[in-house]
Amino acid sequence: MLTPLPLGLGLRYVRARKHQYFVSFISWVSLLGVCLGVAALITILSVMNGFEGELRSRLLALAAHATLPAPADVRGLEDLAVRARKEPGVTDAQPFIEVQGLASGGPLLSGIALRGIAAPDFGPETPLRLAMKEGSLDALVPGSDRIALGRALAVELEVGIGDTVTVLLPRMDADGGLTPRIGAFKVAGLFEIGLADHDAVMGFAALEDVSRLAGPSAPAGVQLFFADAFDAPVIAPAVAAALGTGPARDWTVDHAAYFRAIRLEKTMMTVILLLIVSVAAFNIVASLVMVVAEKRSDIAILRTMGLSRAGVIGAFIVQGTIIG
Repeated sequence: MLTPLPLGLGLRYVRARKHQYFVSFISWVSLLGVCLGVAALITILSVMNGFEGELRSRLLALAAHATLPAPADVRGLEDLAVRARKEPGVTDAQPFIEVQGLASGGPLLSGIALRGIAAPDFGPETPLRLAMKEGSLDALVPGSDRIALGRALAVELEVGIGDTVTVLLPRMDADGGLTPRIGAFKVAGLFEIGLADHDAVMGFAALEDVSRLAGPSAPAGVQLFFADAFDAPVIAPAVAAALGTGPARDWTVDHAAYFRAIRLEKTMMTVILLLIVSVAAFNIVASLVMVVAEKRSDIAILRTMGLSRAGVIGAFIVQGTIIG
């Protein structure tokens, strides 16, 4: 028997010895219940966290951590990007012009979000370059009228590398009227992010080509990137104030609906799984109550031999602690 005595008694009650098989069986059933409950909790929460992380990485693959609004002037956008890269906390800044329109591949039509970019700003490890399945971003040279399409959009339009896609954009005139502008682009690349919001609607062309087609009133700005995406709500307003632009918009606002739904689902799953763990913990309490009832004669003998009340309680605390 180990000393102190309560420790030795608790360890013996966990193991089966002679006529204590029932006590040991109850202990191991309680142990199994706790293991299953905690394993379910860890597994489900890990799946939910992994899903959230994967969704966040795919959403941010073609979106910035934050965006600074600016006029659709190519030279001004490039200068603003250079200034933004010098701000504390900013790891990269990329000018862009993005417009909504219609894309046509022969008789087929589909909506398109056409974004003008400067291909040299995208390094070899950037998500867009890594997502290129056919062709290359380097083909998006100013004046070439080339475009990189999401693979799902290309399938919908039934076009491939070398085919021509006609893009129809609404353009606002000086007097406030809308005049459709039509441009023809040759498909120079196909990318696949794995998210329908990107692959089925996005297209990329040279910044100058999109600016020429969309006009000076097109939505434009500079995309900001930080070492940690969660720093965007703090750093982005400071950068906007330092550069004197309009208010910055970060990714937590643009994709709030996605993560609000995931957060609600995680909360409900946590509550449900905590109930499972609570049931498993109740097994320990129930087993200890049964053990105490079964060990009444042993307790009486121990008390008669001089073991204190605290010592008896300590023996069962040791057993419950080991199971837990």
